[in-house]
Amino acid sequence: MSILVYHYGGLGDFLTVLPLLHNLKKSQSSVKFVQCERTVSVQPGNITLLGKPYQGILAEHAGLVERTLNADSSLFLPLFKENNPQEKIEKLLEGFNSILFFSSKGSQLFNNIVKLNSITGVYQNPFPPIRKHIIDYHLSLLETHDSSKCDNFVINIPEYLKNSVTHFFSNNKKTAVLSPGSGSSRKNWSFENFLELKKILNKKGITTIWITGPAEQNLKCPESDVVISNMDLPHLAALLSLCDIYIGNDSGTTHLAAICGSAVIAIFGPSDPEIWSPRGKKVHILYKSPPCGPCHPGKPKINCDHSCLQSVSPKEVADKAESIIN
Repeated sequence: MSILVYHYGGLGDFLTVLPLLHNLKKSQSSVKFVQCERTVSVQPGNITLLGKPYQGILAEHAGLVERTLNADSSLFLPLFKENNPQEKIEKLLEGFNSILFFSSKGSQLFNNIVKLNSITGVYQNPFPPIRKHIIDYHLSLLETHDSSKCDNFVINIPEYLKNSVTHFFSNNKKTAVLSPGSGSSRKNWSFENFLELKKILNKKGITTIWITGPAEQNLKCPESDVVISNMDLPHLAALLSLCDIYIGNDSGTTHLAAICGSAVIAIFGPSDPEIWSPRGKKVHILYKSPPCGPCHPGKPKINCDHSCLQSVSPKEVADKAESIIN
């Protein structure tokens, strides 16, 4: 029998669920979930992800799920529509003995799943209702778990993926990967700061590689540097695992770098690192903790001067990176 996991969040949100999937994969006996309407037992088995294929392929390469189903496929529309016969939904989910879905209690998906008799349903709101780290929040679903063992959780990256990206690195030179974007421009350290950081790092003998996505296509990265745009997640994970230091905002890519075992400097501003900081023994958070923060998610403060981000200087980041590398 198999477990179906539904998750349709952003990259960073999805990556914070992977330690939970790791616990499910390594379990040799039934798993008890407690943070739901009742305590339920789920027999371990193959895990299928119902979500975004570009995220699922990373989890497949890491050995955390066996396959990924595209949640945007019309095949699965009955799960999210009202007035569908229960028999139709059970037929759609045939072969799964349980479903773990990250969805609000009032969603139509929730309403459809909890009616099923043949499948054990366990749900969790994707975001914590209290100020608790997101990974600990997800792990709290399990009756027995050890959060400390997930503080240094690192995904497995096949060697052939690592070998395929070694040509991006200069021989015998330390390399910093810079990622100036995120899912919200409010969370971004200024691009001018990243450009100044690049200059300081280069003077220190550290080469730089830029990572950009669709939201950063208009940024003018230095032509002298390697600029990697829209790389698929398995290869990006391999690249990040090989760099000497990664520097970025509160973003999905920053969480990816941490979960790949990279040395990470994460620059936080409006969002709360108590909840959203990436985990890892080589993760370093730069956060000035302003009196008005944190304010993300939600509406920004009136007349916000972004001092939470602007108070972090390029020299401070570069010196921190140099000390970590050395």
